[in-house]
Amino acid sequence: MVALYVAAARLSGPSDWRRVWGDRLQARRTDRAPGAARRLAQNGRGRPLSPARQDPTVNIAPARAGDADALLALRNHYIAHSIATFDEAPLAPAAVRDWMAGFADSGPHRLLVARDGDRLMGWCSSQPYRAHPAFARTIETSVYVAPDAARSGVGSALYTRLFDDLGGLGLHRAVVGIALPNDASVRLHARFGFRPVGVFDEYAHKNGRAISSQWMQRAMDGSTA
Repeated sequence: MVALYVAAARLSGPSDWRRVWGDRLQARRTDRAPGAARRLAQNGRGRPLSPARQDPTVNIAPARAGDADALLALRNHYIAHSIATFDEAPLAPAAVRDWMAGFADSGPHRLLVARDGDRLMGWCSSQPYRAHPAFARTIETSVYVAPDAARSGVGSALYTRLFDDLGGLGLHRAVVGIALPNDASVRLHARFGFRPVGVFDEYAHKNGRAISSQWMQRAMDGSTA
């Protein structure tokens, strides 16, 4: 799941979600390509897009053991304050360390972090979609941005670096599930070539609330997704 979480109006049912997301995604096909984000991610360094930021320099790199505490704090923030992740109980440090151990600096399963000095601004990952061998060429992606880094271009920079790193590895599809409403995340994924393939209607419940998710997919090998 992904967490570029913004508030949105409550809609009455799944037909409303499909209509609204369809209209928005059609409009976004004319959005600019993420060229500015590519400049931010190039060589792991650059400047975020928002003029409100005090000109920080962002470094994007594979996660290391020293990032564990900051990743724990950011993941637990979204567990407590959003539906972007379906976890309900705070994660323990050992759980985050075990999760990090599932990624590597090469191959299809990566974990990248964006930092401004010692401050974690966000992270993104590509992980197995399912354990079955039939899904070996499919990855599921996630991107989480710190609340104070929203609209800074960090999410786009993370994805630019991630998809650059994953090129040429023989992957076929990337998929993502986005808990609704999350307009910012749907817009981000559309810019990076993800297209909607359907809505899972009220298939999860968190804190007494039914949650629907927009699923999207992206071609990774030049084919049509």
